[in-house]
Amino acid sequence: MEQWIAGNYPNYGVGIMLTASQADGSRSYYTKRFSARESEYFFKRPIIEARWDNSKKDQRGSFYVSSSNLSAGNNLNTLYLYNYVRGQPTNIDSVGTGLIFVTVYTSGSSGSQLTTTPQQPVTGGHVSVGIYSASFALSTTASLVYDRWFSGNVDPSLATYYHTGSFRPKKFVSSNIFSIPRYVTAITNLEPEYSNNDIIRLRLFTRLKDWSPTIYTIASKEIQNDFIEDAYWKVYREIDKSDVISYGTGSEYHTRLSYDVTGSYFDLDMRLLEPKYSYGIKFLYYINGAYEEQPSSFKFRVIE
Repeated sequence: MEQWIAGNYPNYGVGIMLTASQADGSRSYYTKRFSARESEYFFKRPIIEARWDNSKKDQRGSFYVSSSNLSAGNNLNTLYLYNYVRGQPTNIDSVGTGLIFVTVYTSGSSGSQLTTTPQQPVTGGHVSVGIYSASFALSTTASLVYDRWFSGNVDPSLATYYHTGSFRPKKFVSSNIFSIPRYVTAITNLEPEYSNNDIIRLRLFTRLKDWSPTIYTIASKEIQNDFIEDAYWKVYREIDKSDVISYGTGSEYHTRLSYDVTGSYFDLDMRLLEPKYSYGIKFLYYINGAYEEQPSSFKFRVIE
């Protein structure tokens, strides 16, 4: 299919056949059943399904400073730049799909430049239309730092700047206690009904279940999201509890959630679902080396 899309091969359709070893006549494969494209059983109609991992892990909200307790790879954090023009993701004109550079400062407009690893400045790249990313390690005691994105010249004094962001680095701390975290999860923008033509982005709010704030904490700050590095979603049909889209925990990770500074999110195409039915969404978190399904489910209905 990739060759069809690229125009390298003509599209002659798809053939379903036995392998050469199966077709050698040693046994019979007489009965073969396939549902038709007009079958009354919506989810048994033949389809071509393409799976891939399109999750984005933007660690702006969970950026940890370098620690000797972590490997060089685990000390790296990834930041993203999203360039939208009138609501549409658009490549930066003078960057296109090329390289983009990042420097980190203690101030949004001036300040001291901080040392990053592995490079200074950090070399970032194009992810998809209008989206760029850069990965680096940082050692600092500053409570708030600023990332400046630029291109045109690796010398920051001669470059053209496109964006200045900010993030609050966290310090990695080991623990004396072995604990298995439990989480409370909510979908903040779930609607009771969707059209079968909708493509929606659902956003999650996640916090520790046993989080117990003080009166001062409640009065002085908003409750912060907890970031689950590896989280997955599935959709099931409510009437018979059968999975429509299963957890993508195999080799493709095709239902892994993305996250940014506001929390986790994923896109759901309602055209994949049969209208006039109710569906539920559940989540699976990878915690302490094991997959744990979360108890909450979130229900909605698809209409024509």
